[in-house]
Amino acid sequence: MLPKSFFTYFFGLTLGILLSCEPKPFVGKMPTDPTHIRSDEDENHSKARKNWFDLVHGGNKNDWKTIEAQNNWDKYQANLLSPIQNRGADEWVAEGNVYGRWIERGSNNNAGNIEAVDFDSEEDIFYAVGAGGSIFKGDFTGYNWQVVNDKLRFNTDFIKVIKLENNTKRIISGLNGIVHYSDDGGITWVSSTGFLETSSGSALYDLQVTKSGSLVVLAKRSGGGTMRCYVSHDKGKTFSTLKIFNNSDTQNHAAAYDKVADVLYILERNNATQCSVFAYNDATKTLDTKATKQPLAFTDDFNINLAAVTYRDTVRFYSFNEKSEVYVSKDLGNVWSKLSTMPSQPWNVGIFASYSDPRKIYYGEVNSYRSLNVGRNWVKMSEWSDYYSNIYKFLHADIMVMDEFTTSSGTPFLVNCNHGGINVSYDYGINWENIGLFGLNVSQYYDVRTYPSDPYFVFAGSQDQGQQRGPIRDGETAELYQNISGDYGHIEFTGNGRSLWSVYPGGSIGFYAEPLTQSYPNASYEIRSKNETVWIPPIISGPNPALNEVIAAGGSTLETSNGSFLLRLKVKGNDVIATQMPFNFASGATGTISAIAIDPRDTMLWYVATTGGGFFNSSDAGKTFVKRKEFLSQSHYLYGSCVLPSIVNTGVVYLSGNGYANKPVYKSTDGGNSWVEMSEGLPRTTVFNIVANEDESLIYGATEAGPYVFITAKNKWFPLSGSMTPTQTYWSVEYVSATKTARFGTYGRGIWDFNFKELNTPTQEDQLIANSIAIYPNPTTDFIRFTNIEPHLIYDVLIYDFKGQLINKKSVFRDQSIDVSSFPAGNYIVKIRLPGNLTTSIKMVKG
Repeated sequence: MLPKSFFTYFFGLTLGILLSCEPKPFVGKMPTDPTHIRSDEDENHSKARKNWFDLVHGGNKNDWKTIEAQNNWDKYQANLLSPIQNRGADEWVAEGNVYGRWIERGSNNNAGNIEAVDFDSEEDIFYAVGAGGSIFKGDFTGYNWQVVNDKLRFNTDFIKVIKLENNTKRIISGLNGIVHYSDDGGITWVSSTGFLETSSGSALYDLQVTKSGSLVVLAKRSGGGTMRCYVSHDKGKTFSTLKIFNNSDTQNHAAAYDKVADVLYILERNNATQCSVFAYNDATKTLDTKATKQPLAFTDDFNINLAAVTYRDTVRFYSFNEKSEVYVSKDLGNVWSKLSTMPSQPWNVGIFASYSDPRKIYYGEVNSYRSLNVGRNWVKMSEWSDYYSNIYKFLHADIMVMDEFTTSSGTPFLVNCNHGGINVSYDYGINWENIGLFGLNVSQYYDVRTYPSDPYFVFAGSQDQGQQRGPIRDGETAELYQNISGDYGHIEFTGNGRSLWSVYPGGSIGFYAEPLTQSYPNASYEIRSKNETVWIPPIISGPNPALNEVIAAGGSTLETSNGSFLLRLKVKGNDVIATQMPFNFASGATGTISAIAIDPRDTMLWYVATTGGGFFNSSDAGKTFVKRKEFLSQSHYLYGSCVLPSIVNTGVVYLSGNGYANKPVYKSTDGGNSWVEMSEGLPRTTVFNIVANEDESLIYGATEAGPYVFITAKNKWFPLSGSMTPTQTYWSVEYVSATKTARFGTYGRGIWDFNFKELNTPTQEDQLIANSIAIYPNPTTDFIRFTNIEPHLIYDVLIYDFKGQLINKKSVFRDQSIDVSSFPAGNYIVKIRLPGNLTTSIKMVKG
């Protein structure tokens, strides 16, 4: 991560991953003082990002996480009901209303945040969960990563792979506060039974598997519900409650599994000065008390932590407090003594002790540290900036997981998961190998933009994988060049599309005169006022496309100001000159600026939406504004994520935002003076970004629940997901008219294109051929096939009941059959859709 002020940073860092068949190490200028990155500063950075996420979604009162978890599961169930088999080919989407092809674009060489990992020691295979919830698997080579499942967004706290009695493998993870498992390689998933019904705030926090196959997990069923310890003795099918703890705060519990002793320990904070310890006894199937209210002090707002390892036949506990003081207990938590003070404060990954050599102990924050003498002294393994001098050898910043496994040949090795993928070490952290450089496609993008003069060259602003750029080609996912590290959000082009501006969280905005070749900006500006608006301030190109000018959401030009103003930023030499515009959006208690737009047909018309549900317009190019609407629903508000003025009709404007207590999209035909809902077909979700095609017959939406398209002729939104698109947060979307492509940036699975295919009007002869298709047998009891279909032709079959509800959808070849044995007896309509916009419908009778 970058420091808060990257103005100084910009001019001290050149880094890169060169474009080639393999990324090559790059040696360039490093920051003059890389130690200015501190863990407490980055913890604040992380908290600011989390608070912003909640703000964008309208706040926790909306219970948006639970709603989106249900959206996730509903979409998965719909995919099971209506499987599409022509993965990666042209297909009908949007419930049969749009024809095109989904293409994964990458990046495939800039792995993002990995938050959970397990290792199958029989097959030497890693299973990893990215921050977006997709599961991948791969081997030690780092070249063979494959998607296990990206149609569901899994719990990022754990993933386990266990062997069943029939020698098959069971994959175990969590969804919506309940353990789930798959016995077919991750394709289909089953909910474990025995958990209390989940509600708002339900979550799973840890899961361990004993040597006998018992599963022990910490969980809570709601935000205010008490923590529970569950156990399963049938390898995850059913769970029962072992213990109900005394409080609901997850900061008050920590679990640690001692692989050597095969015991799971749980530490519970009773109060600020006392803790208790419990141990799961696999022989008696009970959770036994080992220590009760023993003196171990943690402040109330501090996440307690625990590491456990057997050393010289004695179980040792390690824990640390808010002062980074390490304590050790050799009697299962009854007596604790101070061991040392660590150089810095660990993150939630905490302390990890090696199972194969318990003298070696590790902890992680921005960097990783190692002790070779059971925690008495600590050494930093590498500096985060070293990564960019050799991406194969050094660890990326922000440590998420530390663990140890054993290969099939019995060799122990360490695993370090971070915001740059996965690293392994065979010598206890002296040397590391990056195995996440090829095909671990879990990049988290806030914004993806296409270079105006080249529809096949993209720029991307990522979460902790910097600003990236590079060409994309059909038939392969792209390797993108990371020209500068850190977090980057909004991207805009000026100077008739030649120059680029980008935003670093907290209000730092950089200008690139030659973005195709520059590693860092020519000039930058940082908003330093007290009210720096949202975490990633929005920017838009100025009204004159020839000028290098953007309009940014303030803050203010004054460090002491509490206002929220628009800032006009212009380049002058190697400086960015900021001019504060007069209107203060914070004065009306409607929050701060969250979205800006200028009407492309009349550049005197400006629009602004705010974090608190306000909408403003200006008819004098931003000199004055009038509040036209306040989108409030009881205590909830519409955070304005995107304002889209029409490119067809002056005064028509669309507004999107969080849609849990409100509707997610609205439309105005009078410049924002009045509004109507425009959300039919959308689930309760947040619509981050909307963009229209050339004639606004289609409006594409990037949402928390996936990609959607609004079909103007039907006045309705439809899911745009196809056979291969991942279930993921779709954060950005742009329309590339040259290739009729909606280009999406996801927050966990990289860049995805939907290429719209124009359909020709079928001739009368073509339609006669389509009408000759018949079903046999008809009536039927078990299956149906079709006659008069050309050989090797792929076609879509949609089956509707007589109420008009779609109940089955499938893409098939001529000789394939469709199983209808589970359909109730009755009459159905079978719609057959052929390439070339040919369709025919046939009545089917099910006996």
